[in-house]
Amino acid sequence: MLGQTEEEFDTLRADTRRKFGKYIKYVKDYVGHEYEYTNDMVRVVLSERGAYYEFINLPEEFCGIMGAYEHAFVDTKTCLSTIGDIISHVAQNPDGVAEEFTILTMYGMNSRDCYAAQYNPCVGGVQEYGVFRMGEIPKFHKMTWKKGADGNLILPYTNGLMFFVGNIGDRHMLVKAELNEFATDLTQAVEKKAVN
Repeated sequence: MLGQTEEEFDTLRADTRRKFGKYIKYVKDYVGHEYEYTNDMVRVVLSERGAYYEFINLPEEFCGIMGAYEHAFVDTKTCLSTIGDIISHVAQNPDGVAEEFTILTMYGMNSRDCYAAQYNPCVGGVQEYGVFRMGEIPKFHKMTWKKGADGNLILPYTNGLMFFVGNIGDRHMLVKAELNEFATDLTQAVEKKAVN
C-alpha cells in the first residue's frame, strides 16, 4: 500500500473496508477492551479473550487473535536481539527457519521506512523489499510462519504469529500466539467465500 497515489490508496482502502470490515468488527467485539497500548503508529488491545493490533492511520492493517496468546514487555536489548536473531537466520538459512514465513518491519509510514520479506520455496526462495536496520528499534515488527523447522530455537511454535510494538513509553511489547489448523486467514477465506 505504501507508495501509491492518494486516489489509488482511497480506492484500495474502500475495497478493503468493504471486504474485511465486518470481520475486523467481529474480532474487536469478541476481544473487547481491557488494556490498550499505543505508539505513534500502532494500537494494541489485550484482554483475557484475545488480542489485536491495528495501525492508527491505516486501520486495514489489522491482525486479531481470538483465544490464547502470550505477551510481555521487553527491554531494548531483548527486543533487538530477538528480532535480530530472526533476521540473521533468515539471511543465512531461510530453510532452517520455517517452511513458509512473512516478515513486516516498519520504522515509519513511508515506503523507505519499511522492510518486508516472504519465504516460500515454491516461488523461488526469499523475496525482500526495503532494508532491515539492524540495531534500530522498529515501531512495528511482525512475523508469521508455518511449519517451523525442527530444532529451531528462535520460533516458539510450529505455526505461529509474533509481533513487536516498539517505544510504548520506555519499553516494547512482544505478543505471540500459536496458530493451529483452525486459524483463518481472512484474505484467503474471503477469496474462497468460506467465511460468511
